[in-house]
Amino acid sequence: MKAFPLLTAILALPCIAEPYKIAATEAITARVNDAETRLAKTEGGQLLWESIEAHGGLSQWFANGLLEFRWTYNMDDMGVQIDTSQVIDTWSSRARHTGHGVVEGVTFGWDGTAGWTSPEDAKTPFPPSFWALTPYYFVGVPHVLADPGTVHEKLADQIQYDGTLYDQVKVTYEVGTGETPDDYYIALIHPKTKQIKGVRYIVTDPRITGGKKATAEKLLTYEGWHDLSGVLFPKSHLSYSMDGNTVGEKVRSAIVNDAKFLGEAEISFGKK
Repeated sequence: MKAFPLLTAILALPCIAEPYKIAATEAITARVNDAETRLAKTEGGQLLWESIEAHGGLSQWFANGLLEFRWTYNMDDMGVQIDTSQVIDTWSSRARHTGHGVVEGVTFGWDGTAGWTSPEDAKTPFPPSFWALTPYYFVGVPHVLADPGTVHEKLADQIQYDGTLYDQVKVTYEVGTGETPDDYYIALIHPKTKQIKGVRYIVTDPRITGGKKATAEKLLTYEGWHDLSGVLFPKSHLSYSMDGNTVGEKVRSAIVNDAKFLGEAEISFGKK
């Protein structure tokens, strides 16, 4: 299915759009150098940095400016589909979503400080403030795994998926990083190409866990990469249950459509 261009929809909304400017080259260079220095301190960080470079590199990621894509997430294990188009500020992790399907007519996002929903009383199958950056974090792998506050550890064991053994780098978070610093991701990295095949992850947000400490671990895979303005970007995902280091049954899937970098544009990441 083809969506109307998201920016056209955004500009039609009663919000105040402001010019978005790509960070200066000097600022991008400084941020990339800081990330490389941090990741160089551990074996896991070094391996993840090789993967980031294999996917196009942080410099290109930030220099491309605003990111737009549509993410259709089929939660077959729960009988729910979440389908939104979104524009992302990759530099400051801000998001604006336009809903489709069960969330048609709903917009929501993250302004860099707090989440918002319009209309405020909209019924959604997810907490909008939680979902605002969730799709971005998955499609942004491995680049987002170098964010400030991340800690990297190369695991001793490889994991087998679809007949191939992959190296594993576990990414955790320093205390005080984000709203759920107890989350973790384990990146599956091909030992030769250094490309990411998937990420194992848990969710610790109490709005999602239903009173438990964390959700059961799942594996989200990357089924096909394509070049998007100089970086590798996923076409689709499959999700599996996990039993220790063993991949279980397929429980979910996602399709990525209409992906492009917009560079600089008029955009509002706030509700007003």
